Parts: sequence; structure tokens; C-alpha cells
Amino acid sequence: MLDGSTKTFKDFEGELLVINFWYINCGPCIAEMPYLNDLVETYKDEKIKFLALSFDSIPDITNNNGMIFLFVVFVILSSSIFLN
Repeated sequence: MLDGSTKTFKDFEGELLVINFWYINCGPCIAEMPYLNDLVETYKDEKIKFLALSFDSIPDITNNNGMIFLFVVFVILSSSIFLN
């Protein structure tokens, strides 16, 4: 995660997950961020978590030209997570 902590999908057991894959230089990805933030706000009292997964580095994501993330941003450190 952006704060350096780690989580697994088990940490979200019992919650509906909305998973978004994105890339820091993807124009459509950046354009949808405000809408994702709106969804997070709309469903904040529900058992729904919004996760954004990226292969970008933490410094690249945190140096984001003012983007605000109301959802959980995961940094994928290895593609091997998809092989299990």
C-alpha cells in the first residue's frame, strides 16, 4: 500500500471489492479518479471497499500532481501474485 503496509484479499473478507487496475500515465485512468472518489463517498457506510491496483512505484504514485485518493491504493511489487 502507499503507506508501506501490506494487505491480502483475506483482510477484506466479507466485503464486496471493487478492483480497478490503473497506470499513473493513463489519461482515462486519471480522468476516472474523481468518479471513483464519488463512489467511495456514496458507499462509505456499506460493506464495499474500492481498491486501485498499480504496478507504478510508490514515489511515482505519491508525486501525483494533486490527485486525491479516497480509495485504497495497492502497489503490485510482483506479477507472481496472479500466478497463485
